[in-house]
Amino acid sequence: MEQQRYTLKDINFVAEANYTDINSKIVGFQIENNMVLSMDIADRLSVIINKMLADYYAETCKRLEPSDFHVTMSIEMNTSTNKVIINTYIFDSADMILHTEIDVETLRDYGRMKKCFFDMLACITLDRIRELQKAAGLKSGYVI
Repeated sequence: MEQQRYTLKDINFVAEANYTDINSKIVGFQIENNMVLSMDIADRLSVIINKMLADYYAETCKRLEPSDFHVTMSIEMNTSTNKVIINTYIFDSADMILHTEIDVETLRDYGRMKKCFFDMLACITLDRIRELQKAAGLKSGYVI
């Protein structure tokens, strides 16, 4: 027997409401259940999660179902080093916490992952600006 493999659609992501970390050192966002990702990026993120689950199974012989755990995954750039990393935590309601941090340059398709990071960050930032414009009563359809 081995750990079953899952796709991102099977995974229950837990993300802080309105999390977008934009400050002087770290810029990033968390993966959420309703995010639209290209198939290859979703597959890459699934591989990371499934490897963590397989490693956990190899150590404990405990097979986890999607209802047994939650995942918090963020893609972040350290502006001091210009490295884009994927932070992944898998946890349950007890005390299991698995963590991995992957520098995207170690992935064979790191260029696509970096492009995904910047495209998603731009979309999130523009959505936030639109929300602020709406809250301020601006009727402009343009984002500055």
